[in-house]
Amino acid sequence: MKAFRHGLILSILAFFTSNAACGMEKVSLQLKWLHQFQFAGYYAAIEQGYYAAEGLEVQLLEASQDRKPTDVVLAGEADFGVSSADLLLIQASETPIQALAAIYQHSPNAFAAIQGNEIQSIHDLAGKRIMLEPGSADLIAMLKAEQIDLESIQFIDHTFSPLPLHHGEVDAISTYITDEPFAIRALGQQPLIFSPRSAGIDFYSDILFTTEEFSKSNPDTVAAFRRASLKGWDYALENPYSIIELILEEYPTIKSREALEYEALRSIDLIRPEIIEIGYMHIGRWKHIAETFQSVGMIDEIPDLEAMLYRDALPLSERYPLKLIGIGLLSILGLGLIAWKEWHGRRRLEAEIKRRKVSDELLSERENEYQNMFEGAPLAFIVWDINRTITHWNQEAELLFGWSAKEVVGRQKIDLIVPTSAMPILQEGINTLRQDGVRTQVNENVTKSGRRITCRWHNVPHKNREGAITEFHSIAADITREVKRELRLKHDRENALSASESKDFLIAQTSHEIRNPLNGIMGFAQMILSDTQDDEVREMSQTILDGAQGMLEILNDLLDSAKIESGQMDVTWAKVDLAGVLRKEAKLFSQLIREQGLDCDIHIDEQVAPIISDQRCIRQILSNLINNARKFTQTGSIEMRLSQVDTDQVSIQIKDTGIGMNAETLKRVFEPFVQGSTTTQRDFGGTGLGLSLTMKLAELIGGTLTAESELGQGSTFTLTLPQKPKE
Repeated sequence: MKAFRHGLILSILAFFTSNAACGMEKVSLQLKWLHQFQFAGYYAAIEQGYYAAEGLEVQLLEASQDRKPTDVVLAGEADFGVSSADLLLIQASETPIQALAAIYQHSPNAFAAIQGNEIQSIHDLAGKRIMLEPGSADLIAMLKAEQIDLESIQFIDHTFSPLPLHHGEVDAISTYITDEPFAIRALGQQPLIFSPRSAGIDFYSDILFTTEEFSKSNPDTVAAFRRASLKGWDYALENPYSIIELILEEYPTIKSREALEYEALRSIDLIRPEIIEIGYMHIGRWKHIAETFQSVGMIDEIPDLEAMLYRDALPLSERYPLKLIGIGLLSILGLGLIAWKEWHGRRRLEAEIKRRKVSDELLSERENEYQNMFEGAPLAFIVWDINRTITHWNQEAELLFGWSAKEVVGRQKIDLIVPTSAMPILQEGINTLRQDGVRTQVNENVTKSGRRITCRWHNVPHKNREGAITEFHSIAADITREVKRELRLKHDRENALSASESKDFLIAQTSHEIRNPLNGIMGFAQMILSDTQDDEVREMSQTILDGAQGMLEILNDLLDSAKIESGQMDVTWAKVDLAGVLRKEAKLFSQLIREQGLDCDIHIDEQVAPIISDQRCIRQILSNLINNARKFTQTGSIEMRLSQVDTDQVSIQIKDTGIGMNAETLKRVFEPFVQGSTTTQRDFGGTGLGLSLTMKLAELIGGTLTAESELGQGSTFTLTLPQKPKE
């Protein structure tokens, strides 16, 4: 009897397949990306002959970076495609499409950053550079739901590689959690993942679709393609390693075996075949997705979802014309149905047993993983329900707040860690969470011993299968020390600012009080020097005049330095002819230089164009540098050189053949009050403040000042200025 039934079934299958073999219908499927496990079901349907059994010859088309699968299908260049929940946006634009089956029941999209960088939470993405791929509507929805200003983000076209993130060229990238985290770890870094699911945004993905026009014109083809595809996915998820082997042997892929195995494991988590029938879609969930798009302003109205979702409800007479079946089929229909029901029932029972076994194993594995992650988390992790009853309390929470899990689990204890003064903030946070929002905030908390601490909290609502919020997950980090340190730093900054203001006021007042008598001393010394012929008196008068002039220079340097530090030094941006400025300064000092028995050389590149800068600051810088070179040079020459560095910069060099500096002095030459030695200060004078002030002036106008020197070989100071100030 069994042999008869088996032969009967084979005869029926042969009858249908012989009709199909007369002319295989060619169709094409546009993949969402390159060949990888993400499309395992379609490879399996080809390899196992499921498409051929339906009379279809299927061509798989890899995606390109510059075109979305929806564009290819809508242009008529492919019959079917794989896309994301962005299909809703197309339907809303009044371009009719049909979603045939949702392969991924959960959203694989996420943002990835590098652990240890400055990005610690989703809100840190504001103002950053993000590489975003097309079809990331759920990620955009998450940013809007978190109230992150999209205009502050610099979105960059995706290169579909983690290398820009690895090299720091971008701060975050959009990613498939089945794929890029493995690649990031392979580069030696740990990814930090921000999933829309943490914000309550969980969309269908990798949706098989076609156009409404193609579906209506080719109903049998669409039904057959869908059946064979889902059958292929059943096989692929039951035999993932066989499909991985098939991909490596038959399809060009850039992925390693390990990468494909990682992708397979993560894909199974998103498809959940042990719980949900492959391809399952619910109109209520599509409506929730549409409402999410609408709430963040991505669509104005919810499109016709019933028209968008495929319904496989064609009568048998339309799919298989009765004239092909014939009267002979009626005579064996009874036996055929009995055989088919027995065979199908056995297959379903075997599959159900296998699925339940896999489901139990996965559930046990996930529970162990979750428990290990929960207990081993380096932060306090608390789970509480809508009645404020604590359901989970990890070891770190025990250490932080002092309450053991036995003391708080199962009780309404969440209020115990919140001081009375912070209760309004707690209630406000609960209201936000109940409205399906995510809340990150800094709160003052209290421990069992009564000690006040400051914590940074991240709170996320958790929903059941029906979409209702049933509990809240909260993570707390103790930032008490950070807050105290910030307060100390703020206090220190305020004290330093107050001291600096007092110092500036004192310098200004002292300078005023000293400058007036100095001017009088210099005036009288000059009168004596002019009126007397006595050499001894003239020498004493000159000494008084030089000393007073040195004192006046010190006061001027102190005042300018104080002005720069306090931000009171005004900068006047205008066109500056550097060649003319350098000639003027050289002319002013050339007589003094030659009186010392030194040569004065000036070299000017006439191709140097005028720059936008502050002429007064430049003249003061040059004056200080030339005067410094003159002061420390006893024999030889002083050379001044103006040249064009590149299209954006010019430089002025002041080179002397003076006493030079040793390596230690050179390192500190721009620090205030630094000179080579006590002998140097005695022999050459000065306080060492001039070069410090000169460096500050150069930085004030956007320039740089560098020094090169060897002891006994002279020194070269180079002022580099931009062609125009940075905006």
